[in-house]
Amino acid sequence: YFDFMSLYPSICVEHQICFSEDGRILPLLMKSLIETRRGLAERAKTCSATAIRRVCIKLLANAMYGCLASCYSRLYPIELAKRSTAAGRQALMDAAHVIKSKFGYDAIYGDTDSLMISTARADSASLTRLAQRIIDAVNKRYVYMELQFEGVIDRLALFHKKCYACVKDGVFEVKGLDMVKRGYAPCGVAASNAVLKIMF
Repeated sequence: YFDFMSLYPSICVEHQICFSEDGRILPLLMKSLIETRRGLAERAKTCSATAIRRVCIKLLANAMYGCLASCYSRLYPIELAKRSTAAGRQALMDAAHVIKSKFGYDAIYGDTDSLMISTARADSASLTRLAQRIIDAVNKRYVYMELQFEGVIDRLALFHKKCYACVKDGVFEVKGLDMVKRGYAPCGVAASNAVLKIMF
């Protein structure tokens, strides 16, 4: 399972996407936010306040991209938002192509910034080595964008885009389903959890 770190903010830096005439304001701002967030990564593992700060920085960077795509924003150059999303799609397709052509593995799922590939069963150490080779092959295509290895998924139930349950690195994880969203009835959450437990 792979993920582009801070994909849209990184695209602003990589492709110099900006609303200003000199094309420097937004890339410099995004780079500052991304690097500040990266610098807090280790400390965030042991300090909850730092972890919250990292999330705030992530939301701020992503919201800046959102301003490019919102007609209610003062910064609404829709063409820049389209360029950003097109670059994001292209990055995922290019990564899938590199993985297939160089390593022979198929991408089985991809969404906004992530990619899952199907590999033969192997031990964790060999999969980690393979992941590093894939990361090196993909990342050399970029100056600033960065593909990262997020872990090994042993079992996966994919329901639809951004909605799945899996066992990743031995830990059960749910994305996009009702039991992890707010506002759902407790009985529905309990029923969904019970079904997933049976499945897994």
